[in-house]
This record gives sequence, C-alpha cells and structure tokens, in this order.
Amino acid sequence: MRKVGYLLLIVGFAAVIVQASGRIKYALWVAREQKEALPQQDSFTRKQVEDTIVKATLATRESGIAAVLPGVLMVCGAVLLDRAKTHRKANDKTA
Repeated sequence: MRKVGYLLLIVGFAAVIVQASGRIKYALWVAREQKEALPQQDSFTRKQVEDTIVKATLATRESGIAAVLPGVLMVCGAVLLDRAKTHRKANDKTA
C-alpha cells in the first residue's frame, strides 16, 4: 500500500510539472502571436487596446479540469500513505 501511495504522489507531482511547463510554453506562444498581430503604429485607440486584451485573454483560456486529476492522485497517495502508517502503528501495538 505504501508503494502505491508513493507512486500516486510521484505521478501526480510529475503531471503537475508537465502541465505547468506546457502552460508556460503556451502562454509564451500566445504572447508572441498577439504581439505579431498588432498593427505597426506608435499610438492606439482605447478600442484597439481593449480588443487586443480580449483576444489575448480568450486565446489563453484553458480548461482547469486537467489540473484536478493530478491533485486527486496526490491526495489519494497521501491517504494511502497515512493509512499504511496507521496500520503499521496498530500492528506495532499488538505485537
């Protein structure tokens, strides 16, 4: 049970790291694309700035549901480790 708990913690943490790095790369890509899409001029109207902000915001919108699974894995791993620890203490008291 401890091995499964540690495995779930490690897999969950690795998934968080992979998602975070992917989101950083995606955010940089969106920023580059939005910068290239701007017209080449020295001043902008308020409407142009607002439109650009809205486009950038909608382009970076991603589902947060993908971040839930690694968290669930990590919680399950922690619960298993806690139960293994409690089980071990109970066995030590009876021995």
